Amino acid sequence: MYNQQGRVYTRPESKSFWIEYRGPDGRKIRRSAKTSLKTEAEEELRRQLSRVGALTFQEAVVDFFEVKSRPGQLRPKTISNYRTSLRCVAPYLGDLALIDIDRDVLKNLVRSRRETVSDTSVKRDLAFVSSVYSHAIETMPQAPDHNPVLSFSKKHLREKARVRWLRPSEYRRLLKACSNDTHRLIIETACLTGMRHQELCRLRKDMIDFSKREVTLDVDLTKNGRERVIPLCASLCSKLEQLCLETPDDLVFCYRNPRTHKWEPYQSFARFWTGARTRANMADVRFHDLRHTFASWWVQSGGSLLMLKNILGHSSLQMVQRYAHLDTAGYHDEIKEVFGTQFRHSIE
Repeated sequence: MYNQQGRVYTRPESKSFWIEYRGPDGRKIRRSAKTSLKTEAEEELRRQLSRVGALTFQEAVVDFFEVKSRPGQLRPKTISNYRTSLRCVAPYLGDLALIDIDRDVLKNLVRSRRETVSDTSVKRDLAFVSSVYSHAIETMPQAPDHNPVLSFSKKHLREKARVRWLRPSEYRRLLKACSNDTHRLIIETACLTGMRHQELCRLRKDMIDFSKREVTLDVDLTKNGRERVIPLCASLCSKLEQLCLETPDDLVFCYRNPRTHKWEPYQSFARFWTGARTRANMADVRFHDLRHTFASWWVQSGGSLLMLKNILGHSSLQMVQRYAHLDTAGYHDEIKEVFGTQFRHSIE
């Protein structure tokens, strides 16, 4: 069988048919089709020819980041996370064509990654690969019609929900370990509002309504792109109002740059947070755990999960179900009822 791009032929010393075609670099490739049936050999030739000039994972990734890094596309933090995932999956997928990445390739990727990282990290990497496929399918010529990640079973990947929150004594210890009042107020605000790290860094005065005691985060600031209103307790509102009278321009949480002597907003709390956490002997606590602390205290105080979902900015109740077990008010009401009536004789 001959065509403009390849042929199927036989060799005297082989029982199998052979195929010949030119690779992406123009070089002639000859290899066994590993079958004695001509129709199967012809199918193998067609399969190999379809891979010549096929869109590679690397090409799709380059276009993905070029497009998604433009203004109005993905957030810088998301791009940064995707680049981290790329470094992790590139050794397994980087040289492959998109049509060559199948279930077995993904299985190998998952098996290897699970040897060194958690299932949560593996699922994050797969989500990145899926995003690259979706981008290629929607926008790039010669892309495949199918995203293999969508049909790849992830049931065996079990995410461990980490919910580390501060007990009141830990909270006080952490505040005491802070080196100044601004650092203390940042931690207080995180624990009493549930705001994310970047939301706190980018908080500005015009987002706070001191008369209503609430913060309004617009769509450009929140993670899910939806406006969110966060209530403030009276004591925290008073402290924030006093801080805003002392800070310049529209800045809330800021510091004076020792080199320029100018006031600048925090880009990250990592430096002071690491020091405070170390001095408090709480190395296992992350800044994001302050958000868990707010949610835990909210539920323990009788706050509803529906209201918590709205304050935290989650899209579903499932995201806040992890805190449901902390609502023990019903237990106390029940034990009063049980031991106050049915088992009255046992405690008299």
